[in-house]
Amino acid sequence: MARSALGLMVMSSPANSEALIKQLEGLGIEFLATITCRQARQLLRADAPIDVVITDTSLPDGNWSDVLREVVDSGSQANVVVNAIAPDAVLWSEVLWRGVYDMITAPHKRHEVRQVIGSAVRTSFPRSEVAGLH
Repeated sequence: MARSALGLMVMSSPANSEALIKQLEGLGIEFLATITCRQARQLLRADAPIDVVITDTSLPDGNWSDVLREVVDSGSQANVVVNAIAPDAVLWSEVLWRGVYDMITAPHKRHEVRQVIGSAVRTSFPRSEVAGLH
């Protein structure tokens, strides 16, 4: 299948990133992978438009909110999906309020991950239009 979308995986564990990318094979999304907010910033400001960003809640140099801010500051229309290690209703509420598209949690159920990420790729809009980010 030809690449139809470009994703950015910002996860502190390369092994976890690879496992998640493997679950998304066949959706036509090519992924760039990084482990820090700084690297994510560089990739978001590069010429290739990112369609979806998947980020861990916590990173070596920041967190999901920092990644969301980088998406907004770069002018990207990418939807952001937060990857959490466990279900957390308070975190889920906060990320949605701040403009994150959705949250996925471990253990990842393949069909749910594919549905969330596939939908995030198909529906994007400027992040600056989201509540809490003006």
